[in-house]
Amino acid sequence: MNIIWIGGVAEQEDFNKMQEKGNNQIAANMTQLNYIEGLEANTNSTVKILSSHFQPSFPKYKDFVVRKRVWKRKGKENIDIGFINLPIIKHIIKKINLKKQMKKILINDIKKEDTNIFFIYAMTFPLMSLAKYIKNNIRVDKYKICLVVPDLPEFMNMEKKSVIRKVLENINERLIKKYMKYIDIYILFAENMADYLKLKDNYISIEGMVNLKNLEIETEKKEKKKVIMYAGGLYNKYGVLNLAKAFNALKNNEYELWFYGTGDAIDDIKKMQNENPRIIYKGTATNSQIKEIEKNVSLLVNPRPVDEEYTKYSFPSKNLEYMLSGTAVLTTKLPAMPKEYNEYVYLFNGSDVKSMTETLNKVLLDEKLYEKGEKAKKFVVEEKNNIIQTRKILEFIKEK
Repeated sequence: MNIIWIGGVAEQEDFNKMQEKGNNQIAANMTQLNYIEGLEANTNSTVKILSSHFQPSFPKYKDFVVRKRVWKRKGKENIDIGFINLPIIKHIIKKINLKKQMKKILINDIKKEDTNIFFIYAMTFPLMSLAKYIKNNIRVDKYKICLVVPDLPEFMNMEKKSVIRKVLENINERLIKKYMKYIDIYILFAENMADYLKLKDNYISIEGMVNLKNLEIETEKKEKKKVIMYAGGLYNKYGVLNLAKAFNALKNNEYELWFYGTGDAIDDIKKMQNENPRIIYKGTATNSQIKEIEKNVSLLVNPRPVDEEYTKYSFPSKNLEYMLSGTAVLTTKLPAMPKEYNEYVYLFNGSDVKSMTETLNKVLLDEKLYEKGEKAKKFVVEEKNNIIQTRKILEFIKEK
């Protein structure tokens, strides 16, 4: 197979520099690297990458102009397209520049004797427009266009939106749906997405994967800090303020609650920190730093509410990252989380403050807290690693 990856991905060191400028798409970058490395392991080949990064517009991201970048990985040349980083304008320029680069790929990187697989990561207008371009311009019969859907476009942005922003997003969603007819195969992060997108038999549900690269094997039990931790989007819709309120009501005062990330709940978290110094906003950190911290705390929490519509169509990669750390995980019973996960994590008995407090009190007293984390790690390493998960995808593509 000849694989072309179309998304917004960078090697970890390069992404760390982007993060310093304001790119907070940590999970998206990590997920794409997991896919790419898993695909390469299964095909014994090197993936060609065409990137249009997902950073916010200027000035949230420091660069007004994002310059084109050519970079090499495993001997293969990859392209990050350039664009003017302003709302609306950047999407138009991205679409134009992506097509220019895809034209070159269709001339120079397509193999007539092999099956050419195009993976498009995320339902964004500039990236999905390439599906139509590929269909209309490719000159070989052996190819498939696959769309990886981590989130539905309606639920990608959790920040408060102006009327103008809502109108523009509605237009964007209509454009995206127009390009769906050019997609051959869908890789969904949640089974419920299939009904929402009105798909029949051209999809596979793969909720996520962990990367076995540089996996550390723990030989002895480590003393963990008395810390409960959340790392990710700090949005009120994600339940982080309910988590802080639940922590405030805990009987056990030996623990601290640490928050890492960015979002609209930061100011409220800081106010709660002033009232309770055991609630601590830690700011942002690189993915490698977060992973190291996760190993050394007592409990990792995902308080995402289960009554929000978006939770039906979203499996957070955060849960898999948490489980890989070997630290016990406490999460709400997310509708999109397969039942096989239930025995490896602790589950809140509700997403309201009272229920969360009751569950936290119970979990922190469990003598098998460490053992729970180790079992979860073993489960995702053996059954949800990127080699196994991408193999399922490749086998499904072959069948179609």
